[in-house]
Amino acid sequence: MALLVSLPGMIAPPFRSRGAAEMAAREMGGLSLADALSLCELLANVDPARYERAALRWLQRFIDERLSPLTEVALAASALAELRHGQRAVGVEALKRVVRR
Repeated sequence: MALLVSLPGMIAPPFRSRGAAEMAAREMGGLSLADALSLCELLANVDPARYERAALRWLQRFIDERLSPLTEVALAASALAELRHGQRAVGVEALKRVVRR
C-alpha cells in the first residue's frame, strides 16, 4: 500500500517505506497536519512499535493547532486507535474528515 506525503509545489510521490517518508519530511523541514497523518498511517502499517509515539505526537499537534472541541479530540483519539488496532479504513476516513474541518 502506497501512502502519500506531499511536497510543497510538487505532485505527492508514494512512499512505500518509513525511511523514504521520514527523509522527505526532514528535507521539507516539517509536515502539514495532513501529511503527518499520512506518516502515522504508514507507521501503523510498517512499524507498529513507532506508531504509538507518532500517533500521540499527531494528536497533541492536532489539539495545539486546531483548539478543537473535546468531542473532536475524542473522535481523533478513537480514530487513531482504530487505525492501529481495529479497522484501518474506518480510522483513516474518520481522521481525514477531522483534518478537513
